[in-house]
Amino acid sequence: MKKRIVTLVLLILFALFYGCNNKPVNGNKPNTDEKLYTITIPESYYTYTGTDPSEDSKTSKELGDAYCTDAIVSGKNLIIKVTDTQRKNLIKRNNDYIDKLVGQLLDINSKYKYTGDDEYKELFFYIDENLPANVHLKTIYGTAIGYGLNYILENNSTDWSVHLTIYNYHTGKKVAEGNLPQDTISYGAEEWKKSYD
Repeated sequence: MKKRIVTLVLLILFALFYGCNNKPVNGNKPNTDEKLYTITIPESYYTYTGTDPSEDSKTSKELGDAYCTDAIVSGKNLIIKVTDTQRKNLIKRNNDYIDKLVGQLLDINSKYKYTGDDEYKELFFYIDENLPANVHLKTIYGTAIGYGLNYILENNSTDWSVHLTIYNYHTGKKVAEGNLPQDTISYGAEEWKKSYD
């Protein structure tokens, strides 16, 4: 089971951060006169996702100039050099992928919903116990991973966390909550039962 989770997280991260091709978003190529920013994707992010910054460094260099100027591994961190345009392109790519993940959630039940704040600090999911475990992992934790990465990119901060709250969409009652990556958020039959009381 742990191997499946790590594999799924790797696939989500590849799609979120690095995408499938190096075509610019809406033709946005970086302006060579733009200031270059150095952003650190911290060890805590890689520890939480179970991925390796050296693989991400290699892949990010293949993206082309629409997303990244340079990427190097420093210890257990990934340091990327981006212009503001490249940073915005990465965030937009992540948001597009998050929308696809949430679309899969809505395909299962159109009454499910999610909301998140513009600062990439909080996520709220309204679901029920009938959501299949594989979809749950991919959509909810994949979205949280994307939010964490967007927070890092948006704020150029290694001090990141995402507050995740799960609600029962039938009753509006809270099922579980916590701060990722610090907390382990787990819930099962007992938590779902309480959310119906």
